[in-house]
Amino acid sequence: MKDHASTMKKLLPNSIVTDRPADLAAYRDIGYRDSMIRTVVRPFDYSDVSTLLAYCNEQGIAVTPWGGGTNLCGALTPSSESIAIDMKSINEITHFSAENSQVTVQAGATIEKLVYYLKPKGFGFCHDPWSWRSSTVGGALALDSAGNLYPKFGSIKDQVLSMKVALADGRIITLGRDLTKSSSSPFLPSLFIGSEGRFGVILEATFTIMKLPESSGTLGFAFSSFSDFYNAICALKDGGVEPQSYIGGTVPSHVEKLQPRTERLMVKLLGIDAALFLYYDGLTEEVEIRRKRASAILGSFGRKMPDKYAREWWENKDTYFEMSPELAEERIYVHVFDLCVPRSNIIELSLKVEEIAEKLGIGDRVSHTLFGAVDAYTVALYVDHDDLGEKVVKQCEKSLIPVVHRYGGSITRTHGLGTLFSDDVNSLEIGEDGLEMLKRIKSVLDPNGIMNPGVLHRRI
Repeated sequence: MKDHASTMKKLLPNSIVTDRPADLAAYRDIGYRDSMIRTVVRPFDYSDVSTLLAYCNEQGIAVTPWGGGTNLCGALTPSSESIAIDMKSINEITHFSAENSQVTVQAGATIEKLVYYLKPKGFGFCHDPWSWRSSTVGGALALDSAGNLYPKFGSIKDQVLSMKVALADGRIITLGRDLTKSSSSPFLPSLFIGSEGRFGVILEATFTIMKLPESSGTLGFAFSSFSDFYNAICALKDGGVEPQSYIGGTVPSHVEKLQPRTERLMVKLLGIDAALFLYYDGLTEEVEIRRKRASAILGSFGRKMPDKYAREWWENKDTYFEMSPELAEERIYVHVFDLCVPRSNIIELSLKVEEIAEKLGIGDRVSHTLFGAVDAYTVALYVDHDDLGEKVVKQCEKSLIPVVHRYGGSITRTHGLGTLFSDDVNSLEIGEDGLEMLKRIKSVLDPNGIMNPGVLHRRI
């Protein structure tokens, strides 16, 4: 690999090429296995990406596209020695149209950069992930990321009009048209959205964007059980007043003592087991009507909380799941299983989760959460930050995965497959027919198998 690094430095004089251990440390794997990244290339234009891919394809060198580097599902964890293409220097916003409500942005730009670019122009980006400060456009597309505004706009793929992509052999292609709809063919950019860097390198995308809302408002409600909380969410959806964004769930008894005194008293006196926070935006009159209608519906299941709690949630939504000082002091960390489960099975599955937790001795450390959709069920474990805590998480995962699939659910609602799971699990997620289709696509787009080996699935 060292000889290749020397050649690439000559081949790409305008790019940064390094294999120094001190530089590679920033690209080490996060919590999965020893890093297989041996060289990092940071190109500054599409031409260098094309040249690099053509060289790697000819030499049979594995390539891992690199965005923000959060690596939540191990998508940046190749199974063989690899070159990382760090796209963060290709980060320009190349076109904006207020008339067409569109923006074209290069893959290395962060969501934060795009948001700050659009806001003074009276527009907002329809994708709002917690990791918006570090998440790049290319990385979000490669994982089909969801965010805070998922109930209103869907995932990032639902905002894409067209894309420019570099294939494994270095060819640069453009897919889609800058129109909201065309039935001339399947929507070809979807081949690369959610592919975890297995089919090519995303270079840029054109998105539809939104006018900033005239008004917004929040609500907070408390419930005596997860079942009441869940039924309330379903009633909102069925009543046609599902919010633009929401999150809610239970608080494990193990960490209730870490809440501020006022919150502890309120939980105890009112018998609160679950809380729900909602956000509405749009025309001022519409927001008020929807909030009042939502309050009437939710009041049948629980009781309204002071307005400040919902406001604080929305103001701090991007750090909502970060480690609190109280948890850090107690050396407790939160491990999250982001699931998608048919609505009809969520309550029954939550009871199975309780059974699993009780058998593992962590019945007081489980939280049941819904984020952005009635089928977006999340299980959070509040475990000790030590080897025993990691062991419990693995045991829970081993027991939970087959149960989720038995109930018709998925374990990859937000973070993808990456390298987290075994081939058996991946087969259940994708299905044999789906795997065969992916294998055929891979054979056409990357016949030499250089793109992100071992990620998404070992059999394609």
